[in-house]
Amino acid sequence: MRNIVEIGKDIYWIGEKVSGFITKNSYLLKNGEEGVLIDPGLYHKSLMIRIRKKWPGLKLKWIIYPSINFEHYPLVWELSQDEMFKDTKIIVHKVHKKFLEPLGFNDKFLFIDEHEEKFGEYRLKFIPVEILNFPGALFVFIEPGKILATGPLFSSFYRSDEIFATSSDYLSFVDEFHQGYFISSRYLSYPLEIIERLSPQVVAPSTGLIFKGELINELVKHYRENPEIEESFYEDLIERVMEILTTSVKITDAIPRIKELLRETVNIKNLGIMTLFNHDSPKLIIPHRHEKAKLDDRTYTEQMERIKLFLEKSTFYKCKGDVFKKYLGDGHYYLFSLKDRELYGALIVVTPHAISEDLREFFKKLRPAFRTAVEREVIYEKLSMEVEKYKEQVWFDSLTGLYNKNYLIREADRIFGRYKRYSENFSLVMMDIDDFKKINDTYGHMVGDIVLEDIGNILRRYSRSADILVRFGGEEFLAILPHTTSSGAYRFAEKIRTKVESHPIHLKEKSFKVTISAGVAGTDLVKNINSFDDLLKLSDKALYMAKGKGKNRTVVYSDEKGFTF
Repeated sequence: MRNIVEIGKDIYWIGEKVSGFITKNSYLLKNGEEGVLIDPGLYHKSLMIRIRKKWPGLKLKWIIYPSINFEHYPLVWELSQDEMFKDTKIIVHKVHKKFLEPLGFNDKFLFIDEHEEKFGEYRLKFIPVEILNFPGALFVFIEPGKILATGPLFSSFYRSDEIFATSSDYLSFVDEFHQGYFISSRYLSYPLEIIERLSPQVVAPSTGLIFKGELINELVKHYRENPEIEESFYEDLIERVMEILTTSVKITDAIPRIKELLRETVNIKNLGIMTLFNHDSPKLIIPHRHEKAKLDDRTYTEQMERIKLFLEKSTFYKCKGDVFKKYLGDGHYYLFSLKDRELYGALIVVTPHAISEDLREFFKKLRPAFRTAVEREVIYEKLSMEVEKYKEQVWFDSLTGLYNKNYLIREADRIFGRYKRYSENFSLVMMDIDDFKKINDTYGHMVGDIVLEDIGNILRRYSRSADILVRFGGEEFLAILPHTTSSGAYRFAEKIRTKVESHPIHLKEKSFKVTISAGVAGTDLVKNINSFDDLLKLSDKALYMAKGKGKNRTVVYSDEKGFTF
């Protein structure tokens, strides 16, 4: 099968074939030695192998995700840390900022809504749309070429080696795909308006065959005349619940809001979610506590076995609810299965009266959205732990617990940019252990490590929370002091120097003392610096001067006086 096909001038289709049929479409815009990758999905590594093979040296300016759900987050995290893409920005809808920002993704992302960008002769229009499971989805319209990338909209799972749809019969496969993503025909009406307004020549979904020419008109006509899901009394309410589920960072944030909404509109008494992953103890998400409660093994065993059996075989179950009443109160209990892969879970609805058929169908329609929200939280929690572990490995020195040089490289431009933007003073203190080689030669490297660890502890103890402490190299340390003048940095350096000097290193037979030298450079005494590195070099020169003048001292640099002791 062809892996790269030109579908417009310098616009290429890049396909992934899995299990015998096309499951993933990606698109590349090329402008000289720069490129833009649209919709890489789960396969960015294999895509890049093919791109590099065809266009060696091509650099990606942007990677655009028209739609991502929370299963993508670990892959996007991996991509954002890949050295291959260090100069590449990742474009997603702005709603993802509140999910990705706590993970430290900000510097790699452009968070956008309705937006336009120029790329060479291309104009890219980003148009927000609503899609179940995908908070903050985007259409990407490429001009010239009039190609509309639609993400999962108008996708299908279709066995074929073809790239383009050739018959309107193919629309039945699109209908089948949509049933898992669009619980309301309203989610298709606006995208159809976009297609009619833009009149694209190509409609390029993320999965399945691509539409072009007259088949685009057939596509619009099909969904205008035959909406796959009829409107219902609960249509507005579904939309409001969906908005809460897709925009809440945590399901524990969403449940209280949904409960209040449904109490006012359909007279439910309470709402909860029971989750069970990989046969762990069940957890109950309850609105009034805004937390997850662990169910007591002794009280739920018998009922839980019946509930597990229901989750295996059915989507709807009326139960006594004894195991939940402590948390959700009295009433009629109805469970709607959220089972999917590893997840055994249920949406628990408590009503004052027997549930009506319309209300039952309403909750059945919402099952995929609740399931996605629960899975999202599990993925998000796992990813948060992975990110923290990654930070510890990549940004922290394992011996001293201080930041390492990798972190400094990452943060230096941000620190200097803030100084330039707001004229906020900051100072650097470069410190070096005196005669450290002699310590290692005399006492051994294990004792040398103890010295480094002790100095790291002293630095932490006598610094402010805003100060950034870095193990710069072997026996060198750097303190970045925000909102601090050179005189303040000198006092800090002297405090550290005297604390180190008075701190004995105890061995079994004897003890010895260590000294450090320090060099200070601050933005208040140094003019015309153009980068963080300029100030760093001056603090290093001041340190070198301190060493040359006898060690165990602090030297400050200023433009007017040179080095002062």
